[in-house]
Amino acid sequence: MALLAAAPAMAADVSVPAPVVATAPAGPMNWSGFYFGGSVGGAWDHPDQWLFPFFGSSTKPPGGSGVVGGIHTGANWQFGQLLVGTESSFRLTDLKSSATCPNPSTTCQQRERDIATFGGRLGWTLNNWLLFGTGGYASTLVETSVLSKATGGFNDGTTHRHSGWYAGAGVDYAWTPNIIVGIQYTHVNIDSRVDGSVPFPDVDDRRVGGKIDMVEARVSLKLWNGMWGPFSN
Repeated sequence: MALLAAAPAMAADVSVPAPVVATAPAGPMNWSGFYFGGSVGGAWDHPDQWLFPFFGSSTKPPGGSGVVGGIHTGANWQFGQLLVGTESSFRLTDLKSSATCPNPSTTCQQRERDIATFGGRLGWTLNNWLLFGTGGYASTLVETSVLSKATGGFNDGTTHRHSGWYAGAGVDYAWTPNIIVGIQYTHVNIDSRVDGSVPFPDVDDRRVGGKIDMVEARVSLKLWNGMWGPFSN
């Protein structure tokens, strides 16, 4: 009877270990999903030869450099180590280049104000690293001005969007499953076309075009992992 009476107290003194819950190790980075982000960097423009059809004369701005920055959004699909995706972006810049016009009393100035792109991405994943190439359609807002050398005043100008194409390459690193940092080089080709002049249409129209090279740092937030749910692995 004494042993039976002491049994509950003895049982209370015996500690029962908590059950062990197995945790799966973290898997490889899943690059599939939707994302958006921003970029900032440097840009260099290379204007084409200006041609004034009415006068049969030409000039060529030497090119300039400036800052470029913008936003991007896209989606990736991963198949093993292969990645395919799409991306669109919009960048602002104020690239400017000037040269003496065929009329030596004036300055011909070309500016690129913004760059919009839409295209595809093809990459190779190495767990948290992604090496990729990209390319597609580009649209650039190009402004040209003829300025008086004596006064700096505006004589005439054009403002038109130019179609074109872009191609580039870069490397991304997944700092976390949802925060991605990287660097990208992009080359933009601005199609050459005749832009109508204001306020002297036809008489002072000009054929302009060019190229832009950009190197940018990027940060992206991946909204969906594996296309199934927000911030889920």
